[in-house]
Amino acid sequence: MTGEVRNGGGRALDELEIRVFYLETDGSPHLNDAAPSPGRPTFSKAWPVLANSALEGDVVKPLAPGESRTFAIDIPYSYDLEDGEKPRIEFGGAATALRFSK
Repeated sequence: MTGEVRNGGGRALDELEIRVFYLETDGSPHLNDAAPSPGRPTFSKAWPVLANSALEGDVVKPLAPGESRTFAIDIPYSYDLEDGEKPRIEFGGAATALRFSK
């Protein structure tokens, strides 16, 4: 899937880590399949801003206040579905780590 992040703060970011996951029908995060125990993860992480990345391009540039950046991520498919249930196609995300520029 693809997404976009926007720096809504007043300081530039050197690093941003986000976790993207499926949403349950009630809107809560679906982070792991129930079986087999302990369950497979159904989320993934992306780093749309990473100053020390080996990748080239915008990913190594700080994310200035008000600026947006797109990213792409693969998310493991969830197998926690009842027979005949529609697959989950709604996603959520959360910032799990960030580092401000000096």
